[in-house]
Amino acid sequence: MTWCVSAQVEFNGKIVDTYSGFPVTNAIILDLESGERIVSNSNGEFQINKTGALEISAEGYIFFIYDRENSNYAIISLIPADNILDQVIINASSIPERKREATQSISIISKTDLKY
Repeated sequence: MTWCVSAQVEFNGKIVDTYSGFPVTNAIILDLESGERIVSNSNGEFQINKTGALEISAEGYIFFIYDRENSNYAIISLIPADNILDQVIINASSIPERKREATQSISIISKTDLKY
């Protein structure tokens, strides 16, 4: 007979940006042993029943593995990924008459500005 015992620890944490210290919203926290997956709230905070190492990932950041055994709280810093761009929308139609009323920023690029 084989017994498999896995201790669960209620673990609380906060995910922040390494450079700015601002909370990272919607970071995914995955318990690598149990498979439980949760998402950080708008303050970067989360709570999970930790049974093993945690993988923390968020869009625009390098993922991180947290594997400290004797801890039930941590502030975890994620490093921004250099190669991630913000969302870019290309609209080939005409520019609205009133650019000041647009809700997004507008940049006008001519065909000579584009590289093939």
